[in-house]
Amino acid sequence: MSWLYEIPRRYDVLIVNPQMETYIRCSNYITTLALQYVAFEDFHQYSIDEFFMDVTASLHLFAQNPYEFAMKFKKEIYQKTRIDSTIGIGPNLLMSKVVLDVEAKKNTDGIAYWSYEDVPEKLWPIHPLSKFWGTSSKTEAKFNRKGIHTIRNLAHYPIKYLKESFGIIGEELHLHSNGIDFSLISEKYIPNETSIGKSQILMRDYKTDEVQPVLLEHTEEVCYRLRQKRKLSRTIQFSISYSKDYPGGFKKLVH
Repeated sequence: MSWLYEIPRRYDVLIVNPQMETYIRCSNYITTLALQYVAFEDFHQYSIDEFFMDVTASLHLFAQNPYEFAMKFKKEIYQKTRIDSTIGIGPNLLMSKVVLDVEAKKNTDGIAYWSYEDVPEKLWPIHPLSKFWGTSSKTEAKFNRKGIHTIRNLAHYPIKYLKESFGIIGEELHLHSNGIDFSLISEKYIPNETSIGKSQILMRDYKTDEVQPVLLEHTEEVCYRLRQKRKLSRTIQFSISYSKDYPGGFKKLVH
């Protein structure tokens, strides 16, 4: 969920303002726990609260199988932080991410494992396509116009025509629809171009005069990070999204 109004209004749901300093500190601590079990090159921080671990080389030191390791690691996280976690296990990055989102978060023990044998029964039925990792709503709309509505449809669509319509991305999506992902955590991609940004979803609707201090805070942080990196910007983008009762927003670019 991304928006406050999407949160169910229930007695057992408590809404509080975020404490980012505590959140980041706890996230960093859990990262140190993970690095007890894998080398740094086999670890990838996907987001502040999600990461990948390739335990291929070290699994035998800690458990008999991946599920046993996941259960032990999950228990350790809870014992030391009182935070419950979910773990997706798969033969590659793609499968582990998809099984996390599709099944692990729904299981009572918070753990799920998919192998290549599970692709026809578990991966292919996924729909809408935008639920599939790496597929945007715009790409989904393009697929739908070609009669592709499920991952099964995508897996059986001629790769020749996918490449003609989507280029190299079409070939990659065809592989992904069959559970194939050749990327390795140890072969990290470092982009040449970088950007610095700051965004925030507010906990309530703000009036115009209330927004100005928030914008100033964001501007100061972005400028500080630019100075730290000794960089100058070529393009500045500023955007605001309106409340749910006033759809839309605006975006400005300065080159």
